Amino acid sequence: MACATIYLVEFKIPILWISAPQDAEQSPQASFHDEYALAKEILMKLPPNIPCLGWPGNGQGGEHGIGEWHGVKLASECAKFEVCSAYDGYSPTVSNLSVHSGTSARLRQSIPPAKLERDKIYYCFTCSDGDGLNFLRHYYRKLFDDPKHGAVPVGWQVGPTAADVMPDILGYYFKRAQPGDCFINALSGAGYIHEDIFADNYSPEQREQILDEFVRLSAIYREKLDATVLATFAEMRPERLAKLAPMEGIKGIVANYGRTQGTAARNLSTESAGRPVFRAMNRQPRPLNPVGGANLNLPVGLTFTPFGKRNTVDFAIEEIKRWTPAERPVFIQRIPRELAHRNGNGCGYREGTGPGLRSSETGPARRALQTTPVRIEK
Repeated sequence: MACATIYLVEFKIPILWISAPQDAEQSPQASFHDEYALAKEILMKLPPNIPCLGWPGNGQGGEHGIGEWHGVKLASECAKFEVCSAYDGYSPTVSNLSVHSGTSARLRQSIPPAKLERDKIYYCFTCSDGDGLNFLRHYYRKLFDDPKHGAVPVGWQVGPTAADVMPDILGYYFKRAQPGDCFINALSGAGYIHEDIFADNYSPEQREQILDEFVRLSAIYREKLDATVLATFAEMRPERLAKLAPMEGIKGIVANYGRTQGTAARNLSTESAGRPVFRAMNRQPRPLNPVGGANLNLPVGLTFTPFGKRNTVDFAIEEIKRWTPAERPVFIQRIPRELAHRNGNGCGYREGTGPGLRSSETGPARRALQTTPVRIEK
């Protein structure tokens, strides 16, 4: 957070920190229950639908903080959205926001038409975590500078508030976008929320009004990205999804940060409020058994080693083949987060990634029904 201090002072942004229960072992002043109650009280006194900058975990001096899950949960219940701008365990804290926020950029996407063939399988590869300012400033730059950037069409999640606080950095990506790149409005609108519990600390009547305002605000920020696809975080009640789906300018939704317990072949592609919804079919990689299939008793595989990288790609192929329905055409979303976050070679996809899987054509991994065609040879 230290690198963003000047920006917080300039705009008189209050700073909150909630210690994790284990932080009391190192700091006698840390009190999880008291700090949580105070933070909740303050958040409820502040207006709804405003951002929470920083990050609720990975604090300084060895403090853990309450972390992403509980921090975003609290913010969501209090009708606030998270904009990660501090160290999240991987990408460092953003800096010089007072300077970057004073710049400008023209953010416009050029989307070539996509040809739909009814005997094909269409995959959309969506890079996640671009909702974080720190991720945009740090890791997306690595991926964009990778020599293989552009070899495979990719959808890039982008948090739209970046258009306010660092438009020059977004401009860097928009200017260097390849024909197969598409910038997607990251989860889940104006900022990162847990959709099903958003504004739960308010009365039902207030909750609906706050959610309507969130959708209206999100539409304004979506326009700044010239985005027509919305990414969402988690499986949610159908009526909640139907609130978000009609967001002005949105033509389709790539749903969920990986496969959920509710994901099945029958609902990989559905509709909500007249918009197509493509659920993520994949989960994080695990080491494969010698005879095939993932070994669920082993931890998630590390991909910083040659074996780990190879295993990750093999796991991805295994998942794609297992989860591809028989009917045609079929449209499937895959979030290569386990590749993009942990694989040193960009997003990790390349021509001929393994036995039984090859690219059949190239097409834009963007907008509803405009995705990367891939043929599975069984």
